[in-house]
Amino acid sequence: MDAPAKVIDDLFPFRKTRDFIRNIDVSAAKDVLHFANQLSHNLEEIQSLVVPLNEEITFCHNDLLAHNIIFDECSGKLETGFIYNIIAGTVLFIDYEYADFNYAIFDLANHFCEFAGNWLHL
Repeated sequence: MDAPAKVIDDLFPFRKTRDFIRNIDVSAAKDVLHFANQLSHNLEEIQSLVVPLNEEITFCHNDLLAHNIIFDECSGKLETGFIYNIIAGTVLFIDYEYADFNYAIFDLANHFCEFAGNWLHL
């Protein structure tokens, strides 16, 4: 699925980070305002470096952590959902509330950034 041109300007990680920055309560302290401004500046800098790389953009899950992957090694037969049959069973991806256009590699990279399991059993 090709991403519309307007999507490239406001991809999921950039848009979500901007939303988080807008929701920071800066009335609490001067340091918080400085932090929010610095975070906004850093985001713009990262975006200016990443976007020109012209990496492939596709529809992504954006939260593909271990708890959002269900593996049924026995039946291999599920009636609903996005299913990918493998030799020993079925893999089902759940929890799509963050699904949106993003860089194709994001789901894989984010999975390993947030992986909280035993690295010896990947």
